[in-house]
Amino acid sequence: MKKQTLDPAKRRELLNSLRRFRRNWLAAGRPVDALPPASPSLKEKQQAWLSYEEARSS
Repeated sequence: MKKQTLDPAKRRELLNSLRRFRRNWLAAGRPVDALPPASPSLKEKQQAWLSYEEARSS
């Protein structure tokens, strides 16, 4: 398997788009339907993350 590498500019671009999505998602009231569908193996982690975000905003 080939190791995936990102140069600093590509990494920054990906992180900026993630931060922008998170900021907009929080501003919209954390709508779950705006999130991409989680695979069954990630459902528990997604719920933990949603709980974490809710606790942070309180």
